[in-house]
Amino acid sequence: LHSVLGRCVLFVEGFESAHQSFCDFLGIQRNSELHTGDLPFENLRLQQWLQKYYEIVEIFCRHLGHELEDLLGPEEAEATRELLKTSAEGLESSVKGDIAAFKKVFDAKPEPEKDQLRDEARVRVHLADVWTKTENCPVFSSALPRPGIIGFSVIFLLVLAAASWLFILVQDQRQTHAFFPGETMSRAWSGSASA
Repeated sequence: LHSVLGRCVLFVEGFESAHQSFCDFLGIQRNSELHTGDLPFENLRLQQWLQKYYEIVEIFCRHLGHELEDLLGPEEAEATRELLKTSAEGLESSVKGDIAAFKKVFDAKPEPEKDQLRDEARVRVHLADVWTKTENCPVFSSALPRPGIIGFSVIFLLVLAAASWLFILVQDQRQTHAFFPGETMSRAWSGSASA
């Protein structure tokens, strides 16, 4: 399942590595329940998993050309969308609250300490060497570098993607060899249709 989810990250629009991690987590919980008799879901509150679960369900429905209504029915789909909307609003509100709290602490500091903290933030960002654009920080009230992509990163990602595809091709070819011996395999991989 993990490798299938990894491929979904590449091919299913909107399905990201965070979704893959969540699916892996649910799979581990399910396996624990099934194979050991534990009750891992017993300790999970609905707020910890339900919103993310339905978010993923909606992503796969869209990918397959369907809507939530096709899977859940109109009433349940509407309730699910309301849950997703409420969760997104709650997250935004939580982030804004955190920013306001940090800003309050930052504003209470003396000016020399504020300048020092701004300088340290800029140094940390430049050390990462992947920051190219600036954005106004809501806490520091000044422009700080924000993430960007540099040429080396793009080249590295392309090489990594090519290596991954070659690895997958080799693994698929090996698996196919296990099912189809000799001549059948050479015809299948060479593209020759003659017998």
